[in-house]
Amino acid sequence: MEKITDLSFSALQAIRLLRESGNMSRVAAELNVTQPGVSRMITALEKRFDLRLVKRSSRPLELTDEGNIVAEYAKHMEQDLVDLTRQLERLQTHRDGSVTLAYFGASAAAHKLPTLLMAFKHSYPQISLSLKEYEDEKHLITAVRDGKAHFGILANAPETLESIPIGQIELVALLRKDDPL
Repeated sequence: MEKITDLSFSALQAIRLLRESGNMSRVAAELNVTQPGVSRMITALEKRFDLRLVKRSSRPLELTDEGNIVAEYAKHMEQDLVDLTRQLERLQTHRDGSVTLAYFGASAAAHKLPTLLMAFKHSYPQISLSLKEYEDEKHLITAVRDGKAHFGILANAPETLESIPIGQIELVALLRKDDPL
């Protein structure tokens, strides 16, 4: 990959803004630099590629065909940076994306699923939650271990995976009403 360290993002922005306004002073104000600073950035970019990017003889200033190409790339780069920033902010708050929850029907925790799911959706409305039912604990554990599910709900967790208690399960003994016990 070719090094691009000698390209100034501010110079690319200046070209894009110049295409929109045709005025160096407006570009300078938008970038919060001086007008001579904008001229130097653009001149440095032109020298770097040995291309003329601005038609300096016209008023308002106009870009050359090459300048318009640079402006279009700068526009896309700015949008990519906006998109990247939004994505990083969503990742930072852990409130975007999708999660797969593994469970199995015979699980002692299965009756708690509806309450847990409602609480999760209330706390993380932008996260898409999908459920995957497995036939037994062994398959559920394998799915979590292999990354097919982000987490699973079990009564007894294996020591090979991290577990977080999410509640207590009440167990009862069932017997006939007429049983002498």
